[in-house]
Amino acid sequence: MLKKRLIIFYSNSRFRASIFSRIFIPFITIYGAICSIQSQSLSSLPLVKPDAVAAEQAYKLSPQNSIVPLSQVYQDLANWFRYEPQYNQDSVEFYVEKSVTLLESSSGSINEVITETYLRAASWTLQPKKKLLFLEKAQISSEKTGNNLLKYRVLFNKVNNSWAEYNTSFLAVFNQANALIENETDPSVQAELTLGIGIYYNRNANARQFALSRLFKSLDYYKQKTDAESLKSLSLIYHHLHNRYFVDGQADSAEFYLRKTEELLPQLPALARVRYESLCVTFYKGINKLDQALIHSERTLALIEQYHLVNTPHGLHAVFNAGHIKHINGDYDKAIEYYKQTLAIGDKIDMHSIDIDIWDYLAKVYEKKGDFDKALEAYKEHMAARSIRLDLNYHNATKELEIKYDVSAKEQAIAKQQAERRLLWLAIGFFILLSVILVIFYFRERRNKSIIEAQSAHLQQLDALKTRFFANVSHELRTPLTLMLAPLSTILKSGTLDNRNFTLVRLVRQNAQNLLKLVNEILDLNKLEANKLELKEDKHVVYGLIRRIVANFESSAEMQNLRFTFHYKADQYLQLMLDSDKLEKILNNLLSNAVKFTPTNGNITVNVEEENNYLKITVSDTGRGIHPDDLPHIFNRFYQSSQTDALIEGGTGIGLSLSSELAKLMGGTLTAQSTLGKGSVFVFNLPKKEILGTAKIAEGAEDQVVEVLDDFSTDEMSPSVLTAQMSNNSHRKTILIVEDNKSLREYLTLILEPHYQIKKAENGQIALDLLNKKADIDLILSDVMMPVMDGFQLLSSLKTQDTFCSIPFVMLTARAEMQDKLKALRIGVDDYLIKPFEEDELIARIENLLRNVQFRHVFTKNEEVLGSEHANEVIADDKNDTNTEGEVLIEKPKISVIEMAWLAELEVSVMKNLHDIDYSVERMASDMALSRTQLFRKLKQLAGLSPQQYLQEVRLNHALHLLETQQVDSVKAACYAVGLLQVKHFSQLFQERFGKLPSTYL
Repeated sequence: MLKKRLIIFYSNSRFRASIFSRIFIPFITIYGAICSIQSQSLSSLPLVKPDAVAAEQAYKLSPQNSIVPLSQVYQDLANWFRYEPQYNQDSVEFYVEKSVTLLESSSGSINEVITETYLRAASWTLQPKKKLLFLEKAQISSEKTGNNLLKYRVLFNKVNNSWAEYNTSFLAVFNQANALIENETDPSVQAELTLGIGIYYNRNANARQFALSRLFKSLDYYKQKTDAESLKSLSLIYHHLHNRYFVDGQADSAEFYLRKTEELLPQLPALARVRYESLCVTFYKGINKLDQALIHSERTLALIEQYHLVNTPHGLHAVFNAGHIKHINGDYDKAIEYYKQTLAIGDKIDMHSIDIDIWDYLAKVYEKKGDFDKALEAYKEHMAARSIRLDLNYHNATKELEIKYDVSAKEQAIAKQQAERRLLWLAIGFFILLSVILVIFYFRERRNKSIIEAQSAHLQQLDALKTRFFANVSHELRTPLTLMLAPLSTILKSGTLDNRNFTLVRLVRQNAQNLLKLVNEILDLNKLEANKLELKEDKHVVYGLIRRIVANFESSAEMQNLRFTFHYKADQYLQLMLDSDKLEKILNNLLSNAVKFTPTNGNITVNVEEENNYLKITVSDTGRGIHPDDLPHIFNRFYQSSQTDALIEGGTGIGLSLSSELAKLMGGTLTAQSTLGKGSVFVFNLPKKEILGTAKIAEGAEDQVVEVLDDFSTDEMSPSVLTAQMSNNSHRKTILIVEDNKSLREYLTLILEPHYQIKKAENGQIALDLLNKKADIDLILSDVMMPVMDGFQLLSSLKTQDTFCSIPFVMLTARAEMQDKLKALRIGVDDYLIKPFEEDELIARIENLLRNVQFRHVFTKNEEVLGSEHANEVIADDKNDTNTEGEVLIEKPKISVIEMAWLAELEVSVMKNLHDIDYSVERMASDMALSRTQLFRKLKQLAGLSPQQYLQEVRLNHALHLLETQQVDSVKAACYAVGLLQVKHFSQLFQERFGKLPSTYL
């Protein structure tokens, strides 16, 4: 059977050629890989032999500075031995090893140099194991550089470092390499990338056209170059084009590129001649020109002997080709000799990629000679090698589809790029045409544009002036309002007025409050125009919120004999995310207009219902209505009726305009319908941002009683003794009032002078000068907006000085914006009051701040006298610190900026746990890495408070912040938010601390 197969083999030349192609495709690929690796050599053709002796002598004189130059000399010398006529592969290997060893001993950061050296070493060595080792080292060193081109060359050489046939497992590495430089714009880098892609895909039959397109594109670039590296790349391209056409059966084209390769041989390293002769052997065997193949085979063997390359991959393939030609010519003994020599060489260099073919041919040769035992043995070896090959082929087959689709994707990408390029040219043409048209109109429009820009700049300037005007007016109006409202409240609370005068004063205060409301509306309009008015949404129970707003108008309606009806048809427990402050302003405007314009015995109705995704609030009245000509304009800013018979009733035209703008800001709409003489209907549609879950506690829950907590226990330090001392002390505390408005400064002096000594300053600079003169100041009460130095600048200056940072600082200002308050709190203000203010509130806040400071002073003095071990007991008996006249003799301790920072750190730590009802002093001390006693002592020294009292102070201040910013909608919610349960006790403590009940903020 085997004999019959051999007869068929030799009788069919076409079949023989096809078998040749099948067998030698791996060989062609092998040499392609070798050429690819060789092409990465970074040196040019050396003309003069480098002087290694002189270089080594220079290195001995200065070893640290000469490592890289000496290594380069070794590499140049190795490269010199690669060319004719002095070619010597042993010398190449020797100097490559010396260069690598020298660089590996270097301690400097020369990773790029080392990577390039490893690449050369891998390119020039002919030992497969060493080649792989050098590439592994090159990859490690390249990762330590930022040179993507070097990384690409390393990965690409790893992909092509296979003396065996094509292996698809390298696809991922190949794609990884390409990704490193595919976006580079350097033409030389793009040419190298294109060539690499062509080489890789040239080995796959499914990628023929794609590979050829890449190879020809790189050929166009390198044909224009004359340097040594470009010649090597050009030779490589010719080599792969020859392979491609040879495998495709186009012998003429394959031979054409073979001759092109031959033309470049004189300018290439000596091994290029060996590769060329071996390539000719394969080609002429494939086209059945055995005489020519034999000539080139003999030349290849002669070069192998001359260059001592027998035990290299080049020698292995040269001997195999010689054996195969002898086999074809019928010289079986010589063929067997060459085949066995090939197997021996493969064992020496550990290269077995063609063993399957060798054993197959040996089996056939032995069968031809009639030695069937050896033929059977060879055939078994062939089958064993074939099973290994089948495993590899199976692995490759699983990857073939990946490559096929990868190539398809690349071809589609190229087609897309070409289409995009055509579109780009069309776009450029259109752009040029458009540019010409624009230039024609440019000069015509230039003058108009400059006029528009000038007008725009002028309008922006006017807008800025208007904004400043409103801010200044706000400050100027709030100050006189403060001087009106605060004294009026004091007079009303005095109880010394008869009924008539009490009514008159209350009327004055009511109108002052109306004026303050008007000022706030003007400011809101200004913020809306400047896009600075923001929503502050929070969860609210709709029924409780609207019911409270409506209830404020029930008494006014009753006084005018109006029937006031409230219908709530929505879910009783409906919770929405909304800005309660802006909702209240809208409803207040609508209801106040309804009460104002509805005659006696009329009706006012408020309906609340759910309609689709909106909450619909309707306010209707039976008043005189709105004229049809006025109705479309009632939401315009500052609009007044244009009717000649309209009653002159005043008004600013702000209320409805502001309400409409606020409704839009909330995402809703405000509309009006009216019939003259019959009444009006206003409908506010608010989007429902519904919140699911347990409803919040409704407003008005301050009178609920819950069990008393121990958090506010004052057993540790009762202030009764100290308070008595302070009241009996003939030396009253000194307060510095910093206020530029003379009237307000005098009013503050009037209400504070009965309790404290007063010093005054017109601005922050005068106050600072006064403090620097060693003035004994216990507390500073300052405005914000002042000339020369404002309140923020004064506060910032004091809080950065150890001498003044512990003085309590209270800001009293008309700047009601939350960002101004937050700015003051960040700098370190102790308290912050907004004009207008209540007299009782101001005195209560000042008294609390001074009491805390006095606690700290007494504790510090007693600790110095009694010792720190009695620190927990000193406050119980502080009468020992008085002189014979009963005065408290306490020297004020100073707090440094560092200690203030510690207090700030403590506050941050406490704030994180404030909502936790189980938060205790022990946890507070643990968080600050202190014992309870140490925390007690330090807080007493710095803040004058025990840990329990300090926790109470932080909780009350945070509750104030929540109420002021409308983050809670009830007193109970504020109480629970700061970790407390007893609402009534919370309200009592809040009033003692701030002079107001918490419900006044709702």
